[in-house]
Amino acid sequence: MSAPSGSRRRALGATEVVDNAQAELGAALKRLGGLTLAFDNTGRPEVIEAAYNALHPRGRIVLAGLSARGASLTLDLNRLMASGRSLRGTIEGDADPRTFIPRLVDWYRRGELPLEQIVTTYPFEQINEAAADMLAGRVIKPVLRMMP
Repeated sequence: MSAPSGSRRRALGATEVVDNAQAELGAALKRLGGLTLAFDNTGRPEVIEAAYNALHPRGRIVLAGLSARGASLTLDLNRLMASGRSLRGTIEGDADPRTFIPRLVDWYRRGELPLEQIVTTYPFEQINEAAADMLAGRVIKPVLRMMP
């Protein structure tokens, strides 16, 4: 398994891809011209802070990644207030499961949700490998199969 490539991420909807291992994140985001909208699923304070600092005035960042216990952010509160930026959390993408799950199924059936490119399955016995692959960025969404 390999880390999802930039071209694969673009095929899945990303408009830009920054490899944090190849470039300093803050500088790379500034080279892109800054951000209007940002979505973080890393939960890593240094990534969130870099994205926040790259936001244009009135830009928004939404946090969906689980952070380590006790993790915190350092933000310039005057910059937050004066720029009109917003930072918010989301639970399950703020979706209503009664309407969203049928929509996901419909997208999948129409070929608009390429789960085979997003999901990597593992037998339950490989739970440690699945976790390691996820943490190393080798897979997007590890799913454990539990056999009876």
